[in-house]
Amino acid sequence: MEIHVNWGFADALQYYPYDIIDVHVPTKNISYTPQYKSHCILPKPDGTWLTSRVKNEVARSQCASIAEAREIAERSLEIARRLGKPVHIMWFVGCVTATGETFHVPWYWTHADDEQPNPDRPALRSVLIKSRDDLSGAKVTAASRGRFALELAPVDVNLMRDNSFLDEVAAVSRELTAPIILRGSTLAHAYYQLQKAGCTVIPSSARQIKRTRSIAPMGKLVRDKVPAKIRKSEESAWTQQMPNQQVVSFLVGKLVEELLEFRRATNLRERREELADALEVLLALVKRADLSLDEVNAEADKKRAKAGGFDQGAVSAKRVGSHFVLAGQ
Repeated sequence: MEIHVNWGFADALQYYPYDIIDVHVPTKNISYTPQYKSHCILPKPDGTWLTSRVKNEVARSQCASIAEAREIAERSLEIARRLGKPVHIMWFVGCVTATGETFHVPWYWTHADDEQPNPDRPALRSVLIKSRDDLSGAKVTAASRGRFALELAPVDVNLMRDNSFLDEVAAVSRELTAPIILRGSTLAHAYYQLQKAGCTVIPSSARQIKRTRSIAPMGKLVRDKVPAKIRKSEESAWTQQMPNQQVVSFLVGKLVEELLEFRRATNLRERREELADALEVLLALVKRADLSLDEVNAEADKKRAKAGGFDQGAVSAKRVGSHFVLAGQ
């Protein structure tokens, strides 16, 4: 689950950079990507909002704590489950009661559309759109810019809520086949409006690498009978059956782990146990590769007959310039 957060009112996400927090709810693993947050929106005494500069010593600080991120992610997941669909939720974080207790309020939700992949943003040159006049200028400069994008940076932030302005931006974007760089979050009104108009929209604060929406190897591979033991003892652990391709990745990592433990073994019993574990992992890899142990043994016999085994412990190196590098089969 991904959380976008800025100081002050949530409406700042419409226009300004924000922190990005990835929370994997089952394992409670968190990845925090703080941004430099130059501006926020704060309330005035008369109830109106005011755009404010953020002090430099605060601008790089994390907007939300790890504990707050975990709570928001868990409660958001519960809301999505009750609604029966993926959602985006706006939250007010760190509200304070009259007695000084803090709490978080889910404020507004919308349906979560599939995320667009990020194009190669570093290869794009930006044409700043600060007002309507800049849209006509973008057409003039298009021919001399090569690959470029329209970067929305309106002086009047109210333009980001002006549907007529956004329609004009979308029309220019489609005419020039230029993506739009949006300084606000994917939760922003402008993001949905422009995406709905058929434009490619790139949040400027988002990481430039494409995120993979798949299960990441965050846990540890365990033997087949361990999950039942965990459930029986009611331990606070999480287990899940993984797809075959990811199981192979886990098995390779597990094999390296067991061999490193074998190298650290200090007596015969420990060496026997670690090699037994390594053999069990190797047998699982053979099965996952749709091979039989007999087939692998036959291939090993062929290689041994041709080049020998590794009984003598010979190490070979070849000279490359003034250095030696390992060589061998």
